[in-house]
Amino acid sequence: FGILYYFMLSIRLHKVGKKNQPYYRLVVCEKKTSAQGKYLELLGSYNPRSKEIKLEKERILHWLKNGAQPSATVNNMLIKQGMVKGAKQKVWYNHEKDEAKKAEEAIKVAATAILQAPAEVKPEV
Repeated sequence: FGILYYFMLSIRLHKVGKKNQPYYRLVVCEKKTSAQGKYLELLGSYNPRSKEIKLEKERILHWLKNGAQPSATVNNMLIKQGMVKGAKQKVWYNHEKDEAKKAEEAIKVAATAILQAPAEVKPEV
């Protein structure tokens, strides 16, 4: 009755700022909850405009020891603050650029195939 069971826990950013004035809370929540959903505990805050970061280091380390996984952005933030050791994770990937590159390569392959194909000569009658 008094025991709470949680699934995969995540430490991530929870946006609370106004339009064009972002402000984030660092929270621990279940992995499947929505980005603006309920969270279990508030662990700090981050203001990207002033680059101000406030962290409750003891509580963050407590949740990390109990199996909570930080998001890529939070992981990089913790590495920068010296709380976690390791390499930074890539946060964002430009899929549009990758698709454009693949399409360009496909066009080049098709063009070389057309140029290398023997020309068909029709016999004159």
